[in-house]
Amino acid sequence: MSEAAAAAGADYLVAGTVFPTSSKPEQPVHLGVEGLRSIVEATRTPVLAIGGVTFDTLDAVVRARAAGIAAIGLFAVTEPLYVLVRTLRSRFDTVKSAP
Repeated sequence: MSEAAAAAGADYLVAGTVFPTSSKPEQPVHLGVEGLRSIVEATRTPVLAIGGVTFDTLDAVVRARAAGIAAIGLFAVTEPLYVLVRTLRSRFDTVKSAP
């Protein structure tokens, strides 16, 4: 399916639900980190992780080689959005560059 989307011109794929999330409580099955990793490895198209991505799960998502995240709950914060984005970008880059 991912290669069909890439052949059709998709710029990226969204994979989820990776972890349990309050925004989709009815979702009984979750990909988990290994499921996310298998999707990432199956395509050359960048994959964004969605579903239950938090500061606590971010490192695992990055280590699964996701190109980025889509995180409704994570972005619903009281601090200025630019501060959150800078923090996420820094953490993403740090984990991605670790051995």
